[in-house]
Amino acid sequence: MAEVTVVNLRVVRVKWLDSLATVGWKDVEEEFTFVKVESVGYLWRQDREAVVLVGSVQLDEDGDVAAVNGTLTIPVAAIESLEDLCQ
Repeated sequence: MAEVTVVNLRVVRVKWLDSLATVGWKDVEEEFTFVKVESVGYLWRQDREAVVLVGSVQLDEDGDVAAVNGTLTIPVAAIESLEDLCQ
């Protein structure tokens, strides 16, 4: 596997739908909904099931990514769009 550097990580914005949980009784006539979310980060992984974003990367002495922090895994079924922010 090739070394991962910040230079070859894509910075993306993902628009996606998240679950919404409530506490307590809800009237049966009340509408049940979800939350529209926009998340920005480094695109760490992407496959048929999920997209993984990270918020921060730790670099080693050679400038390669040694560790990541702030991971967010978004199911593909919840994603409305994914766009590159830097090219």
